[in-house]
Amino acid sequence: MAVGILGGWLDGGDTVFEWGSGKSTTWFAEHAGHVVSVEHDPSWYAIVGDRLERSPQATLERYLVETTEGATDSTRNDYVAVIDLTDDETVDVVLVDGLHRDECALRAVRKVRPGGLLVIDNADWYFRTGTRTPASRRLRTIWSASWAQFDSSVSTWRRIVTTNGVWDTVFWIKPPSAGIPPPPATAR
Repeated sequence: MAVGILGGWLDGGDTVFEWGSGKSTTWFAEHAGHVVSVEHDPSWYAIVGDRLERSPQATLERYLVETTEGATDSTRNDYVAVIDLTDDETVDVVLVDGLHRDECALRAVRKVRPGGLLVIDNADWYFRTGTRTPASRRLRTIWSASWAQFDSSVSTWRRIVTTNGVWDTVFWIKPPSAGIPPPPATAR
């Protein structure tokens, strides 16, 4: 269902940004005009690179930023910050399917163009989606502070939940008039 939505949404000139490379990278390379992909694992980065050599490609930018789940050092921020190489409101589709998903999702809000998609795979691992997937039924608490801030940031966006019964993929559609939210107030 999620692939069907993306296939109907993308046109050959769209820009896609993804955290977490793999089958999605090769699929996007065949359906979009420009793909930016961030991966944390060097061996997987090489495997995906080999697969990309054998498939039709959009213009590709691939980044390897080594980090680990739960990292608290600069590698975490370096991984999340790759999207800052793009201008605000210029990305047609952002897929969050790698590490540090809460911070990636929050950072992506400003980068999605009005009318564009922000997609989080395995969303039921992090917050209630309204389905009965195993992770969604177990979830007791909702998120980190970053997830709470993300939820607030997309509260006016249309949301589409897809499920295969095991995990959920959620799409948020940025309203055409959403504009860039002001930066958070800083303490003085």
